[in-house]
Formats: sequence, structure tokens, C-alpha cells
Amino acid sequence: FEEKLLKLKLKHSAVISDIRARGLMIALEFNKSVNSEMIYLHLLEKGILVGQKENIIRFMPPLIIEELHIDKLIYIGE
Repeated sequence: FEEKLLKLKLKHSAVISDIRARGLMIALEFNKSVNSEMIYLHLLEKGILVGQKENIIRFMPPLIIEELHIDKLIYIGE
């Protein structure tokens, strides 16, 4: 999961400033110019469980996560 998010960061380096991870707890930090609330709402609409505070979006995957779920998240992020 983290590897795919790192690739997403490289692809969108103008938007994503940092990725923080500890186990399955992963957060994306967006540049201040990005409307992270809009991204947060879009992810919720797509069924992705996330939390948002300021310019950080936290992913809260279930304890059992499949590759299909990770691929869906990356696809939505692109």
C-alpha cells in the first residue's frame, strides 16, 4: 500500500507534499494550495474510509485489506 502511495506522490509531487505511515495508518499531506476537503469528500463518496484535518488526509483501512481495495484507492487518487 505504501509503495503505491509513494508512486502516486511522485506522479503528483506538485500536490502531495508528504506521506506518513505506521503500519496500516497512513496519511497524505497535501500542499497548502490544495483543497484537501474536496479530495476528502470525493474519497468518501467513492466509499473510501478517510479522516481529514487541515491539509492531511488519513486512511483508515480495515484490518483485513485486499489488493483490490488498494488498487481502487490508487485508481481514485490518479
